[in-house]
Amino acid sequence: MIRILIPAFAGAATMALAQTGDLIPVTYVCERGAEVPVVFVNPDGGQAYAVAQIDGKLLGMRNVVSASGARYRSGDGADAYQLWSKGDGAFISFGADGQDQTLFQDCRARE
Repeated sequence: MIRILIPAFAGAATMALAQTGDLIPVTYVCERGAEVPVVFVNPDGGQAYAVAQIDGKLLGMRNVVSASGARYRSGDGADAYQLWSKGDGAFISFGADGQDQTLFQDCRARE
């Protein structure tokens, strides 16, 4: 069911962003073959965000400050997920900022 929601969201968002920004669907393949589908939304002049399916949950994640690459975070508390990406690589963590634990590592965008 959730796999259906991301393409549905992508289709609706594509219509809304067709003239105003970028919508980038990516599926990351991580260690042990785990797949993490993500849609990156980059509106012109607005806050970038991502929608990802992680641990069976559909998560909205806002773009936050990162020294290198891009970092998206689902919230500010101890139960937040993070997606770190740079180039075609990524990893996903969970927990309070600075105390998070890696859930998926060695992720690569599927071609």
